[in-house]
Amino acid sequence: MVAKKTTKKPAKKSTKKKTTKKAAKKTTKKKSTARKPKKSTKKKATVKKKRPQKGKTRKNRIRSKKFGVYITDQKSGKTVQIPVNPESLSFTRESDDTSQKIIKLGEVNQLGLRKLTSIQIDSFLPKRKAPYTVGKWHKPQYYIDFFNSLQKGKKKVRVTVTSTKITFLMTVSSFKHGFEKGYADDPTYTIIFKQYVPFSYSKIKKRKKPKGKSVTKKSKKKRSSKAGKITRGTNVIVTGTAYHKSTGGGKAKSLKKAKRKITLVSAGKKYPYHIKEGWVTKKSVKKA
Repeated sequence: MVAKKTTKKPAKKSTKKKTTKKAAKKTTKKKSTARKPKKSTKKKATVKKKRPQKGKTRKNRIRSKKFGVYITDQKSGKTVQIPVNPESLSFTRESDDTSQKIIKLGEVNQLGLRKLTSIQIDSFLPKRKAPYTVGKWHKPQYYIDFFNSLQKGKKKVRVTVTSTKITFLMTVSSFKHGFEKGYADDPTYTIIFKQYVPFSYSKIKKRKKPKGKSVTKKSKKKRSSKAGKITRGTNVIVTGTAYHKSTGGGKAKSLKKAKRKITLVSAGKKYPYHIKEGWVTKKSVKKA
């Protein structure tokens, strides 16, 4: 007899566990009913900031290596560069000193506070643009009108000299312009700027009188410049004895409420006042 080989079939794995796990996952994950906002495909508009041109801002002017004089109106912000650089710039700084003469010492200097700084510019305004002009060029009348408006409007300006640390808050103190050597195309000018120092003041309020309290004013009697003093020419009433001398020698006459006029005064004497009858004491005389 031949023995037959028997092959065991592999046992089928149970799918129940897998189905239960999937069902559990489905139950835990619930779909939300809220609508999600749609993403906008439009691109946001970007605004590009314009950069100021070189030499236009105050920082650029101060840091500039080129020499130039700029005048800026503080209220409007308008800036004008002087078309032709001046040959020289003069600054004036003074102090309010006073000199006095002292005996056995001579003249001395009493130091005072510092005065305001001033800048003077002398140059000309070219009719046409030339190689020696700097910055944006304008006709001469443009600069004349600009300087006149600053002075007439009492405007504060910022004077800046590039390639230096010179910058002052100033006002136009004086402006002169005209022509030289019979040449009217390029008018000359002289402008003086004076330093401006900001300040403020306040009004003093009067004190109010307290309510409910009456203030009584003291009556002031008018007094003459020589009140109570008896001098030569004063009208007096005399009651007493008159003597020939101011020391009391020689009895002249006795008086009672007699109206007389003082003719002489001898200070420090026993009988200091003299009338026509003689000398009398202080006690015997009263002002009429």
